[in-house]
Amino acid sequence: SGRGATTGVQTRALPIWLRRALTGSKALFAWRNEILKGKADVRDIGIRQLDPMGRTVVNAWILAGAWPTRWTGPDFDSQISAIAFEEIEVLYRDILWL
Repeated sequence: SGRGATTGVQTRALPIWLRRALTGSKALFAWRNEILKGKADVRDIGIRQLDPMGRTVVNAWILAGAWPTRWTGPDFDSQISAIAFEEIEVLYRDILWL
């Protein structure tokens, strides 16, 4: 979770954890790997909160000047039948609530 709206004068990066069900996309994993290789890859990230039915955007934010610091993949437990999740910790310079 974020630390609330900022004043636009950010002097340090703030962390946020993002979690989603694992899909066929390797984009978050690949982004983190590029950072580990030393590539400066700062991006603006859009986050959308959907209504309970998953149809309508009820809130949206942009994390400006963001880069990943940690990626966590799913638990590999053959005894559990559950949705696989990936999590990524991102540092960001500013947040805009749309």
